[in-house]
Amino acid sequence: MRRTIIASLIAVFCAALPAFSEIVIHTKDGRAIRVPVDASEIASIDLSPSGPSLPANVNPLGSWRNNNASTWTITATPEGGYFATEAGLGNASGKAYFTPSGTFRIDYTWSGGSGFYEVRFAPDGRSAKGYANSPDNPATWVRLDQ
Repeated sequence: MRRTIIASLIAVFCAALPAFSEIVIHTKDGRAIRVPVDASEIASIDLSPSGPSLPANVNPLGSWRNNNASTWTITATPEGGYFATEAGLGNASGKAYFTPSGTFRIDYTWSGGSGFYEVRFAPDGRSAKGYANSPDNPATWVRLDQ
């Protein structure tokens, strides 16, 4: 009888508590970010490819002059991402995307190998600064169209 009463009390106690859970986000660098949520309050979950730290008016689509040495043209992919093609220098191309920290990254390949650009757009969306492959190789972009 005593076990029945204890089991009943536990069942009532658990039913009275809100249904809490958590969302775990696994980052590329191996971190796990845990966000507690009340599961009963979730209506929907939206994932934004642009990330929360971007200025609202930043649109990477179009042509960008890179250090007066080449031009990157950013286009949209059917999957909702970006693709970048370079004219000049190595005539590289590759997938482009916004990182969780709000930078724009191009992972490119060319006939001589591979590399990446990572830039942060100015709030007005007309320029960007960053680097190619390492902070020792600065890159400055200026929008050519618009």
